[in-house]
This record gives sequence, structure tokens and C-alpha cells, in this order.
Amino acid sequence: MKNLKSLFLFVFSFFVAASLFASEVKEMNRSNVTDKEANPNRVKTDSILNFRLGYGFVAGEGIDLGSGVAFGIGYRAEMDNFALDVNLFDSTFNWNDDFMSMDMSIIKLGGGYFFLPLSNVSPYLGVNLSFGVTSIDDESQWGLRGGVYTGMEFMRVSDVRFFIQADATLPFYTIYDHYYPTFAFSLGIGF
Repeated sequence: MKNLKSLFLFVFSFFVAASLFASEVKEMNRSNVTDKEANPNRVKTDSILNFRLGYGFVAGEGIDLGSGVAFGIGYRAEMDNFALDVNLFDSTFNWNDDFMSMDMSIIKLGGGYFFLPLSNVSPYLGVNLSFGVTSIDDESQWGLRGGVYTGMEFMRVSDVRFFIQADATLPFYTIYDHYYPTFAFSLGIGF
């Protein structure tokens, strides 16, 4: 019982002291914050919406490449060295007279590294993870996929950026007991 009484007195004393201290400290709110407190030093992040268009194809056993198109829309949060990419509906279609294949990433999350971070033009390399579908003729398979991409970004000091990019999407699943990766080469603009 003696220990319980000591604990109670300690807790009560702590709260009384904390209340007295808090009443002495000037309250900080939105109206009395200094400029330095309101705007701390942070690394600037460029937010870039981008669009890509180019050539793409699904590769694998029994596929004649034929004609193909690749396109996508994405968002990139970019610092000097690193970038975070979020892409929606990255798609590749290819066809010939009697065959069609399609690959679409519903959502793709990735991270990239710029080799010349302060330069106006920089090569980059990245990896990503996506969820999507691959379709070969009438057979389709949904699932997770990994990927790698590389490219060159131009006009990095501007609000409008241009880039060329090569992508490889590597599904973690098979169709007709075969593995069908997708490759795309595209030109893009970001702003």
C-alpha cells in the first residue's frame, strides 16, 4: 500500500509540474510562427506528370512481333538523384495478320536513380513492381510483375521535360506454360 501511495504522489506531482510548465510556455500556433519555423530547409521535389508513346511488344515462344504500340501516363516525384514513379495503365499492344498480344500494368510503382543529378541532361536507371494483365490470343493472365527501365531525361532544369525510355516488364506468371516478358521503347514529355 505504501508503494501505491508513493506512485500516486509521484504521478500527481508530475502532472501538476507539467501543467505549471505548460502555462509558462508561450503557445505556438499559426499566427505566431516565425518564417524559419514555417519554412524549414527541405530538399526540393519536382512533381512531374508524364505521357509516353512508342513501340512495344510482348516477346516469347511462338510470337511473331508484328507491329506494336506502347503508351502510358504517370507521375514522377523527382529529387536531384532519386525519383519515385507511379504509372497507371502502361499498355503495349502488338499484332499481325493472325495474332494479337497485349500487356497492361494497371498500377506500377517504381524508383529510379539519376547518374548526373545536377546536369540538365541525365541518364537514369530504375526498378518497379506492378499489377497487370498479359493477353496472348484468347488467353489472359493477371498478376504481379517486376520491371526495369532505363532512359535519358532532357531539360531537367525546366518545368517541361523530355525523355526517352526503354522498359522491360517481367511477369511472375506464365501463359500456355510459357513466360512472356514485354519490352517498350518510348518518347515522353513531362510537365
